[in-house]
Amino acid sequence: VYPDRYMGSFIKLFDWVWGTAYSVRGKRFVITGGGGALGQAIVAELEQEGVQNIRSLEFGVDWDHQHFAKAIAALSACDVLILAHGTQGQDAVESNCNSAVQLVRLFKQNRSFNQTSPTLPEVWYIGSEIELHPSFGKEQLQRYSQSKRRFLPHARSFFDDPDIIYRHIVPSVFQSPLGLVPASLVASYTMCWIRRGARYIPVTYTGVAYLNYFKLMYWVPRAQDTDQM
Repeated sequence: VYPDRYMGSFIKLFDWVWGTAYSVRGKRFVITGGGGALGQAIVAELEQEGVQNIRSLEFGVDWDHQHFAKAIAALSACDVLILAHGTQGQDAVESNCNSAVQLVRLFKQNRSFNQTSPTLPEVWYIGSEIELHPSFGKEQLQRYSQSKRRFLPHARSFFDDPDIIYRHIVPSVFQSPLGLVPASLVASYTMCWIRRGARYIPVTYTGVAYLNYFKLMYWVPRAQDTDQM
């Protein structure tokens, strides 16, 4: 029995109002992209939630797009994998899609059963509203859009995977020269949703993330090769 598979009590309205449907207390975390603005903000939120530990995997040290062996030990000893790394550069597809799928696959294969926390392993992926809205003809945004949209069939498959709990976090732009919507607020709102048991987390001031839910759940086909990469 995996209690986290059924997130909520008999009175689900109470859970949603008070945020008691789900707790990260005592869980072991691994995060990629932990040095980024949103990664740091999520780590700060988790540290206030009473988690057991948080391990940050550094790109170029613990893993890169072709080598993941050094990350296996950390993946095998955690309960929740947060994929917060990403780029809009030339390697966007490798970073935002291919490496993310590979890390999830290795997590599923190597995560050891924890007798003190007999729950399904979890994956939190930081998506983007670019999964739905146009790139406005900008080359950099086009690469970013392509990479994020290429991941969506895998995300759709992860939602239905009986061996993991998958959460898809979709924020609006949270950084700009004007400092519009600080990363700390995005992280706080993300945890507010997760405490209520949500698996699709729209963190938006535009509303696009809400529309993106229907695209992801009803339009995007499931990947057929998620476990063969």
